[in-house]
Amino acid sequence: MQVHALEEYLRVPLFRRNGRHVELTSTGMLLRPKVEQALADLERAIDEARADRGSGPLRITTLAFFLAQWLLPRLPSFSARHPTIDVQIDALFASAPCEEGTPPQRGPATPIEITIEP
Repeated sequence: MQVHALEEYLRVPLFRRNGRHVELTSTGMLLRPKVEQALADLERAIDEARADRGSGPLRITTLAFFLAQWLLPRLPSFSARHPTIDVQIDALFASAPCEEGTPPQRGPATPIEITIEP
């Protein structure tokens, strides 16, 4: 709401205007802390709503070889930097050698429970 519209709605001036000089009226001074608190509450609520959008576990499905050789050695460092991210990993075992450009044949995914300590 614009200030003039708010003043009309309240039927009381909130500011004394004298050219370029503007100051709060006594009603404006009474209203100011409540408006500041309401805006701070709104900002916190918006931040919380944005944070919730990215919540949930980080699920990774990868070949067991890649998991063992590359990913697992890096997980402790990642978890230390991002302790609130729940990492869940599924390992896939190729049932036949992969040819270049051909995706691996997927066998049953075997969930692996991993405990990462920073």
